Amino acid sequence: MTQGTFPQLLRRNASGPDAHAIALRQKRYGIWRETSWAGYYERVLQTAAALETLGLAKGDRVAIIGGNREEWLFAEIGAQTLGAIAVGVYLECTADEILHLCTLCEPTIVFAEDQEQVDKLRALAERTPSIRKIIYFEPKGLENCADPRVVDLAQLWTDVSPLSAATRAGLETRITEGGLEDIGLLAVTSGTTGGPKLAKITYGAMNASAQGMNHVDPKRPTDNYLSALPMPWMGEQMTVAGCHLLSHFAVNFPENLETVSGDLYEIEPNFMVGPPRYWQNLASEIRARIEDSTPFKRGMYRLALWLGEAAVAQAETARSQGRPKPVSARLRTALAGLLVFSKLKDTLGYNRMRIPMTGGGSLSPDTIRLFHAMGIPLKQIYGQTETCGLSVMHVHDKITYETVGVPFPGTKLRILETGEILTQTAAAFSGYWKNDVATAETLVDGWVHSGDAGYIDEATGDLVVVDRLKNMCALAGGDRFSPQFVEDKLKFLPAVQEAVVFGDGRPDLVALIAIDARFVGLWAEANRISFTTYRDLAANPRVLQLIRDGVRSVNVKLPDAIRIRRFVLLPKELDADDGELTRTNKVRRTVIAEKYGPLIEQLYQSGRHEAELSINITYQTGRSKQLDTVLTIGETA
Repeated sequence: MTQGTFPQLLRRNASGPDAHAIALRQKRYGIWRETSWAGYYERVLQTAAALETLGLAKGDRVAIIGGNREEWLFAEIGAQTLGAIAVGVYLECTADEILHLCTLCEPTIVFAEDQEQVDKLRALAERTPSIRKIIYFEPKGLENCADPRVVDLAQLWTDVSPLSAATRAGLETRITEGGLEDIGLLAVTSGTTGGPKLAKITYGAMNASAQGMNHVDPKRPTDNYLSALPMPWMGEQMTVAGCHLLSHFAVNFPENLETVSGDLYEIEPNFMVGPPRYWQNLASEIRARIEDSTPFKRGMYRLALWLGEAAVAQAETARSQGRPKPVSARLRTALAGLLVFSKLKDTLGYNRMRIPMTGGGSLSPDTIRLFHAMGIPLKQIYGQTETCGLSVMHVHDKITYETVGVPFPGTKLRILETGEILTQTAAAFSGYWKNDVATAETLVDGWVHSGDAGYIDEATGDLVVVDRLKNMCALAGGDRFSPQFVEDKLKFLPAVQEAVVFGDGRPDLVALIAIDARFVGLWAEANRISFTTYRDLAANPRVLQLIRDGVRSVNVKLPDAIRIRRFVLLPKELDADDGELTRTNKVRRTVIAEKYGPLIEQLYQSGRHEAELSINITYQTGRSKQLDTVLTIGETA
């Protein structure tokens, strides 16, 4: 495949045989609007011309705070056309989080989604002196804004259109001058410990990662991809920019996150990447729909699931023995599809789904196995922001549920004696922005230290990721365990949204559990249990018993030493705005251990049946509230 900077690859596509093919679709007010490759390139040139009039120079940083939309790409690649560096910021970031990132990268220009984001930036004006202009996408509420720094992107396009021959030629020259060694992105790390860092990502690294993805699972120009993951996430960047520019498929942007299910049905994408939380929620939603259906439909689903699970078990056995999938397994899969799952996939918009993937965190093998039983061939991918989002994935249909696959061609893995996974790849980052100490710790002799513990499966050659190295624990009796392994088992329960397990240096394990409000709410209605809020639901004794039964069923499958002995149901969901999750929905274990420390201590006090909780809840607006309550302790013995 031809390599190049993002502007160079876009120019190639806009001048080639696919120039008038659909590159982007964006849904607005219920209507899908299409943009060709030629139209995409023209918008990028207009954006670059506008940024040039604002004084943007090579090496400047341009921050983008927005949702999934084509304007994000116009802003990103428009800035890169001038040699500037794009920095993605999560739309849900609080003002303090935005300040942290702006202090790190000192952006000259910031693109902002709407009035809410503009207001955050204006409130930070005195502490972000580097920002000269704030360019917004959505004009509602900003028509009469008197701040001279705030401008409308649509108006900037109007001001520079049509592009003069001299301007166009100058931009073309800028594009030609770009090199693979140039930094195109400062990618925000997940920040599971401390504040997020900014990884310097070159075009050469992004090309290598995109080529690896396309080599393992070739993308076709006729393919469709629905962009629903946050745009700053490195995996999404590699898909909607890197892979997209190399493979020429169409990227589709939903109207908003609330319409994703309906938009998925309309587009019927050929491939998608979803974080573990997405697949957990989808599994929970399917179960909730079934529980809310008629007895006949529930029976048909259970029969189809039994057939699907039997087919999966047969396929697993055959794969472990080096044999092809048995004919009887194929027949069971076909019958399960005929009974229920073909209709279910059609309802979900999965009829044409060829490559469903999960990444950005761990997903229980039981959940992956469930989707395979339904005929959805979900596969795992693995990597870090520092390796352009991914470097390991399952090849074609060679999927083992406990592993994350094999390295991309040209990528090497190494496991240290400590169990840490190291990666050597052309897709490696070139260091952290203004953080030489962290760079020296992570990038050593060309190897990227992941901080993850894992091993290579001798039978398959696949990588198995166990947990974060710093999370590996040992009970007081010496038994070692991975909290993530136990948590994944708990999160497979349809009534559990999130679980955080503790026990390092303790006699046994305890857990903080957040219920799945949708599933438990439907269960409560079916069982005539009244409730008004999430807190009411979590405090109900019958809900506690439902979770206790689930935890006991998980314990049966665990070694006796690492079974959950006591737990509580949290009165709120874990939330990124409270610092409990990262913006990619990874648990910040250190934060939770500190915030809920007194509660955890009470779980270890023998004879105690209730625990007091006092925490501060912070909303996205910055408003905070004190929550004081008493929780019932669930015991599994």
